[in-house]
Amino acid sequence: MILITSKFGATRQYPDQGMMRRTLAAFLGSLDRQTDKRFRLFISCHDIPEGFRYPWLEWCPMVVDSECQKTNYWKRFPANLDDPGQRIVYPYGGKGEDSGRKTAHSAIMAGQWAYQNNIKDFWMLRMDSDDMLARDMVETILKLEDQGFEAVYNRRCHIFDAKTGEVGEYNYRYSTTCNAIRMRIEGNDLPCWLYLCRNHTRFISDVRKDRIKANEIDWAYCITTNSGNSISARPTLTREKWAKRIKMTDELSDRYGLDRF
Repeated sequence: MILITSKFGATRQYPDQGMMRRTLAAFLGSLDRQTDKRFRLFISCHDIPEGFRYPWLEWCPMVVDSECQKTNYWKRFPANLDDPGQRIVYPYGGKGEDSGRKTAHSAIMAGQWAYQNNIKDFWMLRMDSDDMLARDMVETILKLEDQGFEAVYNRRCHIFDAKTGEVGEYNYRYSTTCNAIRMRIEGNDLPCWLYLCRNHTRFISDVRKDRIKANEIDWAYCITTNSGNSISARPTLTREKWAKRIKMTDELSDRYGLDRF
């Protein structure tokens, strides 16, 4: 089983509402097309956008008010899986701050769900909600269990320009956001449930430092750029520092469901 964690901003915070729905639909569509269905998605949000319902999708709201000016977040993280922790109301904050809060909230919700459903051994995979997972990625990660791998990362992925329809190769020197780690619940404790909440660029050095057997996978997912909504203000594909434009092919389109974007 793979528990995928992600985050989604308050809908009113997206400058381009049409593109917001297109990128979210593309992300969820890439999950719905997975060749192995042994996964569940936990996506932290404020207001839940209409029209996105799947049997494997868990929305994890942090909403306090209808205007999404405040957020219900953890003052104290749960010490273990029986501990309710403590949540209080904070101002919504900036996009970066909200993103970090939601990353942690999704991981906590996923860990608690696994505990409540008596799932003791699983993977947790972190993604952004405007990117697309390769359709065989769940299958690929689960097969790594037999080879003794405990973590997955990638530095090379594809990148898709949402406005021009161009595709490219993205060759990053550090790990990208699509990282995964195997987790095991021990009694009521889940030691690594916030492991993926660290800076994603340090994931490679983290697993090496902690002596976790990791496997690097190329072309695991496709980053969306030039949507007008990214907190990192991603530009056109041709202006992405680590990207090189390549020809669109039927295989690439099928891998991520780009024909449905």
